[in-house]
Amino acid sequence: RDKAGNYWFGMRTGLVKADADFKQYTFVQAFNNKIIRSVSLNHLSALTVGTNDGLFIKSDTSWLRLGKADGLDNEYVNMVLADFTRNCTWLATNDGLLRYDGKVIQMAYPGLRCTGMLLDKRQYLWVSTSKGLLYYDGQQMSMFSESHGIPQNLLNLSYDEDNDTFYILSNNSVTKFSAQTILTMADPQAPAIYIPEHTINGKVHAVFTDRINELTESVSTLTLTISAPYHGQTDRWILFYRLNGKAWTRAGNTSKLNFVELPYGEVSIELQMRDEINNIQSAPLTVFYLIPTPWYRTKMGIAGLLILILILASFLSYLLIQRIELKKQKRFLAKQRRAELEHKVLRNMLNPHFLNNALNAIQVFVTRNDQRRTLGYLSKFARLMRINLELLEKSLVPLEKELNNIELYLEFEILRSEDKLNYVLEIDPAINQTTIKVPSLVLQPFVENAIWHGILPKTTGGQVGIYIKQINRLLHISIVDNGIGLEESKKRKNLSPDSK
Repeated sequence: RDKAGNYWFGMRTGLVKADADFKQYTFVQAFNNKIIRSVSLNHLSALTVGTNDGLFIKSDTSWLRLGKADGLDNEYVNMVLADFTRNCTWLATNDGLLRYDGKVIQMAYPGLRCTGMLLDKRQYLWVSTSKGLLYYDGQQMSMFSESHGIPQNLLNLSYDEDNDTFYILSNNSVTKFSAQTILTMADPQAPAIYIPEHTINGKVHAVFTDRINELTESVSTLTLTISAPYHGQTDRWILFYRLNGKAWTRAGNTSKLNFVELPYGEVSIELQMRDEINNIQSAPLTVFYLIPTPWYRTKMGIAGLLILILILASFLSYLLIQRIELKKQKRFLAKQRRAELEHKVLRNMLNPHFLNNALNAIQVFVTRNDQRRTLGYLSKFARLMRINLELLEKSLVPLEKELNNIELYLEFEILRSEDKLNYVLEIDPAINQTTIKVPSLVLQPFVENAIWHGILPKTTGGQVGIYIKQINRLLHISIVDNGIGLEESKKRKNLSPDSK
């Protein structure tokens, strides 16, 4: 009956309201097809209805529903009991005893199917449960079970206040006992561990203790929120835990248990409360997790990474080998080019035309009895042969030495051509001729080419110019002649089988 004098009836098909005279009945639409398990006033005198679909509290104009989001993990509420002494309302559910203070629902004793509740004359709370008779004296909770003569799977209970006697109903039996007698049998009970939530990688989730918690990502951080409510002297109860069946670890008197980098695969975390003074311990509560293995830790992932590494290693090896081969090829081509230049110089020096022309020139000078020119020609010829042979022994020579050699060669050619040839040699004064090195005999083949194919075919003679300058750390050498030209030289070369 509510404060207005109306009566409320709960049925398996809904909720019915009757006026004080029982003349008018109203079916409450909000409860259609809901199983009504309990109708009562809570400690705030608000009409409260326990159903198979949560807890409903009546306001002036509407009904407030409380469910899982509000802390009611099991929404099957079997009974509602107002406790004015403790200023709360107790909720008996299919998965534990809960306490409601008007704002928050808290778990008081988890893991029990609670079927009935009452308060005795001492204001002790008694609860019939699936594991026996639970009582709370305001300090701690105790459980009376078969060892105390109390059966399991209790369906309801009743209390005779005058005789301080309880009657409890179980399957096919009713048990009667004196409250005074059974209270002398009460043993200190270990707290029942309750885990309302866990935080995984910074995100809060509900935790399952009746099945495996299958996760979708690896665990960097895991925090279990531990609760063991409504037990006296909570400071003496110490939390212990163990991971995957290993040795127990003492966590202390704490409500938070933190883990970092949990292993992959199936993980079990066992929790136990212990009273080390009285040597009492609770039944272990185990939470199971299935943590996915990252793809790079799977066999396929490892095989893929190995294949990728092999491919990269093969590719890098290929590039390295190609680079080495390219360097070898460049060195080979450089050596080949140098050898060709050296052979060309030697061929030029020993060329029948060159030797014949040199000897003919000497013969002409001798015939003319031109002793001075003959000796000068022979001296330059000998020096040219000696210096060229010396330069052939070295790959790099100072620019100064290379220019001395090319000037000697030009002077020799001037003598041989009877002054039909002259030359110009211009060098940038900023160039240090003694420190800068060039490939030996690098200029002579190009100068020879200018003389033989450009100047000598002309009847009037000509000039060869050698110009050397340095631009951006590079040596630029230009060889210029005013001979017959490249196209004319090609034509004459094609017509003359004896051309050089």
